[in-house]
Amino acid sequence: MILRKKRAFGRKVEESCGVTGGTRENIKAIREIELEAHRETTLIERFGASVVSIVTHPASILLHGLGFFSWITANERLWFWGTSVDPFPFPMLGLAMTFEAIVLAIVILLNQKRQTRVEDHFEHLNLQITMLAEQETTKILQSLARICEHLDIANSAADDSEVRDMIGKTPVAALAKELKKSTTAASSDVDSLDSAT
Repeated sequence: MILRKKRAFGRKVEESCGVTGGTRENIKAIREIELEAHRETTLIERFGASVVSIVTHPASILLHGLGFFSWITANERLWFWGTSVDPFPFPMLGLAMTFEAIVLAIVILLNQKRQTRVEDHFEHLNLQITMLAEQETTKILQSLARICEHLDIANSAADDSEVRDMIGKTPVAALAKELKKSTTAASSDVDSLDSAT
């Protein structure tokens, strides 16, 4: 009974927020993609993500500080009595910190590698969707032009060269080459400005 009320309440909230069936399907599809990416992660990558999550928590900083302070204080007091395990300059503490830094660096690099792979996948998906949307828009413009022609409606857009260019297919490969060329030129311009100053 309570579960049904929560579900009904959730639907009312979704409806009041303007979430449509198509939007729900998109959210579900994105969630499925994210779950698939999570399933593809290895055990080591999951372990690395967990370690990064724990280490980046504010409590971890406090625990490290408390641990270092306790170690130094305890060894200073024990040294005073002549039984210090790690006397000043605390080589064991330094060794432990170095080992921890190496392990954390490796774990962070593993985590970044996984994140980069997921981001690359989403960028590729975004590119595919954008190209599909461009193709659909071109087809819509072509259909509108044919409808205007069929109905013998004066179409000032047909005289517009910009609209004619939009109705044609977008040469993706040529566009990519032009973008690369202009990016390279802009980069060399910035480099020349930097060397001049």
